[in-house]
Amino acid sequence: MNSKEDPSGCTDRIHYSKRKITDLNRPVTMQDKRHMTYVAATLLEVQRIAPVVTLTLPHASTVDTKLGGYDIPKHTIVLFNIMAAHYDPKYWDKPEEFRPERWIGENNELKKNEAYMPFSLGPRICAGISLANIETFMAFSNILQRFKLESPDKTPMTMEGKQSGTIYVPVNDNIRAIPFGAGASTADVGIVGVTVAVVAGVVVAAGIGVLPAFTDFVVLVVDDAQSH
Repeated sequence: MNSKEDPSGCTDRIHYSKRKITDLNRPVTMQDKRHMTYVAATLLEVQRIAPVVTLTLPHASTVDTKLGGYDIPKHTIVLFNIMAAHYDPKYWDKPEEFRPERWIGENNELKKNEAYMPFSLGPRICAGISLANIETFMAFSNILQRFKLESPDKTPMTMEGKQSGTIYVPVNDNIRAIPFGAGASTADVGIVGVTVAVVAGVVVAAGIGVLPAFTDFVVLVVDDAQSH
């Protein structure tokens, strides 16, 4: 897959899973997540390939210790390099490629990878991980249940961002939201100033407190579409 293009069949598979579970006649709920393995795998891959932060918050060692053959004296400031871990070929096959399938096991169950750490690791893991995962799944699922997202001028969307301190900021882009259903009109929406990851032609909330911004985004699209 070209990392700048929507992987073949990805968005179609996401929409199919939603249609299979909800028949598209009700919103997706958290109770549906266990039946949407491919959707969950896509979100894991989004957070692997485009984490919101590239480094964890600073920590300090409380005792003299060793890690990976290195001496770490007491009170040493330590940070995890999340981006390096998420692109390490020792843990990921072709890490530069966006492949949700890498997360799905033989029995259609989600696999784990010890190098995956978008919210850090251990007892100091981000306190908002559960809330962030709920918001991400709900926003992602319900937006893609109602809209097909694409570039207005048919040029591939980029997954590349820019570094701003420890934050990995996506580039501003325009997205065309096409409501599913006969006779539905198209709404062109500019995504500006919202922390999102644009991956495979899909907009994904990625972090705590993002859902209100996505609620505004959804309302904007719906109002525009219904006004025609």
